Amino acid sequence: MSNGQEGDSSRYYISRDAVKKDPVYTIIPIVRTPNINPGDTFEVDLYFSGAGYPNENKLAVYHSHPNLVNSENPGTFTTTIKWKDGEIITGEDVLSDPSLTTQRDLDEYGFLAKVSNAHFIPDTEINLNDPDSNWPYPPKSSELGNDGIAPMEYRLNTAEDAAPGDYEISFVFTYGEEAVGDELRINQDRQNVSVHIKNKREQLEPIPSIAAIAAALIALLSLIYTTGVFSLTWDIYQNLPFEI
Repeated sequence: MSNGQEGDSSRYYISRDAVKKDPVYTIIPIVRTPNINPGDTFEVDLYFSGAGYPNENKLAVYHSHPNLVNSENPGTFTTTIKWKDGEIITGEDVLSDPSLTTQRDLDEYGFLAKVSNAHFIPDTEINLNDPDSNWPYPPKSSELGNDGIAPMEYRLNTAEDAAPGDYEISFVFTYGEEAVGDELRINQDRQNVSVHIKNKREQLEPIPSIAAIAAALIALLSLIYTTGVFSLTWDIYQNLPFEI
């Protein structure tokens, strides 16, 4: 992930009112694989929604549960919004460009990086001479999917022997403006997600459920047979006075 602004953002114009406001953002994690087997990959897509321009920021991810993470290959964090030649490129254009570093490795404990300023530039150019440019909250690239791809993708590889149960993973975004005098303006947003590691029975589904239903059905049929209900029903059927 970028450690600073890449390229020149001077071609983008934002409403003067928007520039005066302190940045306010929230992380939106979308869990793609909430229930997985041990050894599978936990997948989360990340978006940022808000307004303003957080010049200073960092994103931290915490997943340091004992025996949850594959220690040899913990996983990856991918970003699909980048600066190149003074422009923002997104989605497939980013992933297919070998000159851009889009993927970072996770470690057993978490992940920490600065979010590129490209995520917080308006998705469309807003010219100050345009009468509609007074809209203070233009859409940001980090709020939108591009080519069906999320702005950020978190992929955590779990251990083959991960214990079954629920695990919480935290995403913390710390951001703000540079200090003004003695005032340091900092904001923070934290969002937690859960991944469920299946136990042996859950891994075999739907076989255990089907077996349980079949056993219950056999027991019911056996009970009906032993009580003579089948024979009684046949006698009634033979003596019906008419057909329908």
